[in-house]
Amino acid sequence: NTTVGLTNLDEAIELARRIGAEGIECEMLVRRVEVLVTAERFEEALTEADRLEPERALTLLALGLALNNRKHFADAKTALVHSLELQSESMEAVAALAEAESGLGNFDAAASHAERALQRAPANAAANLVIGLVLIERRQYAEAQEALLKAMSADPDSPKAVYQLSLVAARLGD
Repeated sequence: NTTVGLTNLDEAIELARRIGAEGIECEMLVRRVEVLVTAERFEEALTEADRLEPERALTLLALGLALNNRKHFADAKTALVHSLELQSESMEAVAALAEAESGLGNFDAAASHAERALQRAPANAAANLVIGLVLIERRQYAEAQEALLKAMSADPDSPKAVYQLSLVAARLGD
């Protein structure tokens, strides 16, 4: 591993570029952005992602997912919209954008993005989760339960789906 002895992430990324190690470069870049997100330096994380890899939709997707997980939905939306401008067919980015919209309370937009993702990837856990959340918001609990069961089927370890499903079961009296 040629990057082990390097302490400066910029130098490591540059070395990875020179030796053509795209996977290493991408991993380090995602790590740097994650560090900035963890430190809640979101604007800097987005700027850094643009500076280092302005045409890397995957990096922006990783940033959007990290921000969604920290419930910083407005910042996640910015990163995900930019990611989709670069790679419009990414259903992971569309589903993540649906989650950001849901977190912002934009349930119609969330449903629209989730339905788009589900047209291409019916088993997408995030999109099914968002549909479930939107249906809960609309008090359509039986339909929400169905969507959340699909989300759990696609990602059995999802604590969000399990939690929301337990809330729906309580509403339905199960």
